[in-house]
Amino acid sequence: MSTMKKTLLALFFVGCYGFMVAQIQTQQDLALRYLEEKSEDWKLEKSDIQNVLVSDAYQDRHNLVSHIYLNQSVQNIPIFNALAGVHITKDGKVAYANHRFINDAVSKINGTTPTIEAVEAIKFAAQHLEQEFNNVALIEMRGNNEYLFEAADFTFNEIPVALKFQPVENGQLKLAWDLSLQMRNSSDYWSIRVDAMTGEILDQNNWTVYCKVEGGMFHKHDHSCGAGQVHKHQSSFKSASAVAGESYRVFALPAESPIHGDHVLVTEPQNEASPWGWHDINGNDEADYFTLRGNNTHTFLDADDNFLPDGDEPVDMDLNFDFPFDSQSEPGGVVDAALVNLFYMNNIMHDLTYQIGFT
Repeated sequence: MSTMKKTLLALFFVGCYGFMVAQIQTQQDLALRYLEEKSEDWKLEKSDIQNVLVSDAYQDRHNLVSHIYLNQSVQNIPIFNALAGVHITKDGKVAYANHRFINDAVSKINGTTPTIEAVEAIKFAAQHLEQEFNNVALIEMRGNNEYLFEAADFTFNEIPVALKFQPVENGQLKLAWDLSLQMRNSSDYWSIRVDAMTGEILDQNNWTVYCKVEGGMFHKHDHSCGAGQVHKHQSSFKSASAVAGESYRVFALPAESPIHGDHVLVTEPQNEASPWGWHDINGNDEADYFTLRGNNTHTFLDADDNFLPDGDEPVDMDLNFDFPFDSQSEPGGVVDAALVNLFYMNNIMHDLTYQIGFT
């Protein structure tokens, strides 16, 4: 390619990028203007909409609606969960908006300078969760009063910590360190606010949801899910653009478990949300992985809970994952069948939710 063509191509991409950025900025300006116009109706003070932070902004590809999420702040410190969402159509009209802003927030804060350092907040959270804490190193500063620390002995992931205001029961706003901890010894993933003045735990949420099935070990629904219905359902997932011809023996939707349907072999069950199939991650018309891995999930046995596969993973160079299931076997005897079913369900969930807007 000539130097002139390369230059023109580079200028074209820069121009396209500049147009997209300008469009997003324009929609953000519209959202901020709308917030100002609605402040009286929403009973907000002028100070409540000053220094509003854009927490997220994106445009849906299917309808070109721009979603702008604004975070209320005081002196550039965000208020936890004090958000406003403004949703703007492609022609610049606000289709819908809502908010959780706090009236006269400036009068409700207890200060803006923490007396407890960010790393100390991790220590207080660890004590609250009854975990032994050894000091963790700072990896980077991400912005004003935002930090990233290395993983602690009791967490899987690095620990982000940011200064925010936490609303409390008396209507006040307490300065707090906001952090998240994915636990190593359980499935819990904690979102915690630690008082930046005292170290008290002000609020906590577990991002892991535990489901309890009532009525014994099994619950039989009134509806029946026979093999014929399962086959009919699978037809709706078949994708004409799939190229690998992959197949999986599973309890296919709408069967919820071995007592709701047969263990059937399904072929190319993906839809347009995974146009290259479930094993090709770059669209080169061939699989990139011949294990239970692809663009949407990497499925493997992890009995020792270290986020790594335990030994060999199921492999098939023809992508035909056909393993028997015996309901009378111990769990260790049907591991491959269970992994295939998990891989199938994760991908199906990806493809289904994509169709209803989770893009």
